[in-house]
Amino acid sequence: DGRKPCNSINFITSHDGFTLYDQVSYNEKHNLDNGEDSRDGCNNNISWNSGSEGPTNDTVIEKLRLRRIKTFAAILMLSQGVPMLVAGDEFGRSQQGNNNAYCQDNEISWLNWELAKQNHGLLRFFTRIITLRKSHPVFHRTDFFPADEENPEIEWQSTTPGRPDWSPACKTLAFVLHGATAGVRRDDDFLVMLNGDHTPQEFIIPAPPAGRFWQGLIDTGAPSPKDIVSETKSRPVRDASITVANLAATIFISKPC
Repeated sequence: DGRKPCNSINFITSHDGFTLYDQVSYNEKHNLDNGEDSRDGCNNNISWNSGSEGPTNDTVIEKLRLRRIKTFAAILMLSQGVPMLVAGDEFGRSQQGNNNAYCQDNEISWLNWELAKQNHGLLRFFTRIITLRKSHPVFHRTDFFPADEENPEIEWQSTTPGRPDWSPACKTLAFVLHGATAGVRRDDDFLVMLNGDHTPQEFIIPAPPAGRFWQGLIDTGAPSPKDIVSETKSRPVRDASITVANLAATIFISKPC
């Protein structure tokens, strides 16, 4: 119908519903403070608390929550269209499980700027992945991908190159975004590997485009600052395969040999 990628607004969370941190920290809404006996707010939050409801001292659960937030951020920022981010999601803002905080003019709805210091690693990740998106036009194309099988500008796979699995049971997805359009190089290439499974998965790495090699750029399963590195500090990938952590994303960038 003539619309462009920029006509699409992409988001994980919005002003209605859970914050991004609550999306990975609560299974159920906690709206009793709203005074409506929790009848208000959506019941279908499509969330998972990562193993424990609400605040926890379990470092394993907390690390998993941060990993999932970074994976959501990678999917959002590296997708075509216009990304929308709710204020505070970039540093782990919580509404204590309240998914309808319109009536809360207090700590539940306020932005706690101390979280920017407390979760500085998460804020760093968001800052860098936004910079990455803005620096590479391959992530914000002016047109959708053409259906050209001879010179594809995007190639899909699951864990094996050339073999995408679109079945509901498959929890893995990978794709190569080609920086060359109609044979003319306009950007670097990117390999994006997503593991939505609860166990680590091995991905076979496709061959890079001619005259280029892959370099590791993002691993949401790694702690900060190893979760995202600058292009100048990224290292060549020489292995034939890579293990992507559960509920994580790994992204490579191609550079000239």
